[in-house]
Amino acid sequence: MRLRTLAISLVLGLATTAGLAGCTNEIPSASVTTNSMTPNESIDAMYELYERTLANAGDARWQPAPVGSNDLDITPQDCKLSDGSTGIRYADVLFGPGITSRQRTAHEVAGLWRALGLHVQSLAPSTPSDPQWRTHGTSDDVDIMFTADPHRSSVSIVMACIPGNADDMIDRIIAHREQKATATPSPAPVGDTAPTP
Repeated sequence: MRLRTLAISLVLGLATTAGLAGCTNEIPSASVTTNSMTPNESIDAMYELYERTLANAGDARWQPAPVGSNDLDITPQDCKLSDGSTGIRYADVLFGPGITSRQRTAHEVAGLWRALGLHVQSLAPSTPSDPQWRTHGTSDDVDIMFTADPHRSSVSIVMACIPGNADDMIDRIIAHREQKATATPSPAPVGDTAPTP
């Protein structure tokens, strides 16, 4: 899958600590608050980190990242910048198959994230009824959770809060989609047509 090139080694900064989210379907609560990435750089970094994480998950049946996505395709969320003003952030939860070797896969993902500069916490199943291995990584730029589950696994990503206005961005996205819809030619009618004289 082609994603716009953005070196993770330049995007992921010094690690910071964060609380551990506990549910497979939840986006982790981001501890990161602001950085200097543009919206497109933030989107690129989010999905490139997802792709690199999947390379360690060892299964091709994961939900694919959007191809060629930019700030006219992905809807941002409101967030607070470090100065208290409102900014935007990008987040996603993508799902994959059940994992048999959950402990090994979680440790491999943790090793990758540490190599990329993230602060990593690993959480083993807490009770016999809890089969999930969770790996949580944070940096100045991202808060990410990998959940290895025997039935359905997931990767939840929250990018740092960056300058921007979510309402304005959403208005641009809607206008872009409407423009694309009106620019698409209508399909030719199907059926018999009168012969040309």
